[in-house]
Amino acid sequence: MVVYSSFFENAFALLMEQEGIFCKIEGDAGGPTKFGLSKRFLGTYYKRDMPENEIICLTRENAKKIYFEEFWEKNNYEKFPKKLGFLCFSCAVNMGAYTANLLLQKACLVLLPACGLDSDGIIGAKTMATINSCKENPLSYIYLCLLTDRYRRIATEPHNRQFLLGWLNRIYSCLTFK
Repeated sequence: MVVYSSFFENAFALLMEQEGIFCKIEGDAGGPTKFGLSKRFLGTYYKRDMPENEIICLTRENAKKIYFEEFWEKNNYEKFPKKLGFLCFSCAVNMGAYTANLLLQKACLVLLPACGLDSDGIIGAKTMATINSCKENPLSYIYLCLLTDRYRRIATEPHNRQFLLGWLNRIYSCLTFK
């Protein structure tokens, strides 16, 4: 049995508040979703097509295991300052880890333009060192600006407009994480 840190437990609990339980929204490219895990993502994770009834039967504990393995551990969010770690985790779930991490690296480069950080979407040693060289609040606020701009641009597509307010509520609610 996996023992999760209190940081992950708290992050997962707030993520579940953001994600809800099961939804099937017309226009959602990921398809039917439970606990924030879409049909498309689960199909990739399990390496097979996921019938809707299997998505409906997904347990919270299985979702937690997937989030821990596929998002939390792979991206080193445990090593982040708390608020920034949750914000990145939540955004990785919503837009994919590569994109969320890439935008974080761009935010780092706004604060420390001469740091030599590559924007490659991978949270490695150099990205961690750069994050640790920044103050959490300014980095979080710049990251929020970049995320807001990305969501605004995505919402210019008619089929995505319905999601903009939810996306913005999601990222700004992350500021309350302790």
